[in-house]
Amino acid sequence: MKYIHYSLLIVALLLLSACQSEAGTKTESKELQLNAASLKSLVIDHRNGDIEVIGDARSETIQVSAEISHSGNIDPDKLQLRLEERDGGAYLNAFFKGQFLASGKGSVSLKVTIPAALSVEILSHQDGSIHISNLASAVKIDNVNGKIDIKNIGEEINIHNRDGNIDIRNAAADLYVTNVNGAITAERIGGSAIIDVGDGKLDIDQVDGDVTVKQSGSGEVQVGHVKGSVNQKR
Repeated sequence: MKYIHYSLLIVALLLLSACQSEAGTKTESKELQLNAASLKSLVIDHRNGDIEVIGDARSETIQVSAEISHSGNIDPDKLQLRLEERDGGAYLNAFFKGQFLASGKGSVSLKVTIPAALSVEILSHQDGSIHISNLASAVKIDNVNGKIDIKNIGEEINIHNRDGNIDIRNAAADLYVTNVNGAITAERIGGSAIIDVGDGKLDIDQVDGDVTVKQSGSGEVQVGHVKGSVNQKR
C-alpha cells in the first residue's frame, strides 16, 4: 500500500506540472536604447526566441524591441534583459535564467536596429530564427536550432550551426560556415567561402573567390559559378 501511495503522489505531481505547463502564456513588450556613436560592435547573448537585426546607415543608436513570453511557473523576475556599453562595445543580454524544477517556457524575441557599421556577434542561441540584414560590418553566429537568414553584409560572415537551414545572399567578403544539419544556400559571395557540410544540402553560386567544401556527412553539394578554384573533400 505504501508503494501505491507513493505512485499516486508522483502521478499527481506530474499532472500538476502538466497543468502548469499548459497554463496561458503571458506576454509583454519592452524597449531598450543605447547611444552607439563611439561603439564598434554589438554582442547579443540570447537563448530562446527569434532575433532580427537590421542595419541603418543613418542611425547612431541601438534600438531594441523585445517581445517577452512565459508560461507555466516560469518566474518573470528571472528574466535577464539588459543593454549596456562595455569595453568599447555594446552588450545585449536577453534570456531567462535557469529555474530548478520549473515547467513551461520562457522566450524573448528581439527586433534590433543598429548603426550599419557595427559588427554583430550572437552567442549561445538555442531556439528560434535569426535574420540579419543591411550591415557594412562583420557577422558571427553560434546557433543550436533555428533558421538563419542573412543578406547584404559588407564584411566577413562566420557561422557555427547545429540544426537549421541557412540562407546567405549578397555578402561582400569571405564566408565561413560549419553546419551539422540543415540546407545551406549561398549566393553572390564577394570573397572566398569555406563550408563544412554535414547532413544537409549545399547550393552555392556566384562566388568571386575560392570555394572549399568539407563534407562530414551525407549532404548533397551543388556548386555553380565560381571565379576562383573549387576544392571538395571528405
